Amino acid sequence: MKKLVLLVSAFTAGLLSMGCSDDPENDPALLPELKIDGETTIVVPYVGGSYTIHYTLENVENGRPYADSSCDWITVLSHTETEAQIKVNPLVDAPRTGTVTLSYPECNNITVTFNQKEIEPFTQSISLSVEQITMNSATVVVSNPYEEYWVCPRVETKSFYDMQIAPDPAKWIATYCDKNSSIGMFMS
Repeated sequence: MKKLVLLVSAFTAGLLSMGCSDDPENDPALLPELKIDGETTIVVPYVGGSYTIHYTLENVENGRPYADSSCDWITVLSHTETEAQIKVNPLVDAPRTGTVTLSYPECNNITVTFNQKEIEPFTQSISLSVEQITMNSATVVVSNPYEEYWVCPRVETKSFYDMQIAPDPAKWIATYCDKNSSIGMFMS
């Protein structure tokens, strides 16, 4: 009986020593794991904008998840091992929702939802006051409480508009418009 107990103890010790190995080649392979570093829902203003989705991909060397948009108004500009650069176009109609899906083989997909809001109604007034009026000109003073709106008080002839403003409205706005301004208006 004593020999049987010693034999069983030796056999058990042998099994335990073979099962507990620090050799990484004997460890089972860990599956890739994709995790997002942030929120999965992003509220986008009506003007659109650029966004970065940060993520990590664990148990993979030199891996890069794939990023794909569900709609044409959200563009994936680039995606690397750690982030995806996203561009959301300005809103043209009603509020909308779209997604960007991050995926990698053998991982659960991660979906980031973009909710684009409509223009908020005005709650404060933009004030205009006309000063220094003459036969040919007037100065208009604008007080604008909104950061995202610019005011361009100007009176021009149709020919000036057709030649100067219509070909490049963004350049004209950048040159002549301001959040708060005092602009002379000339009529001809």
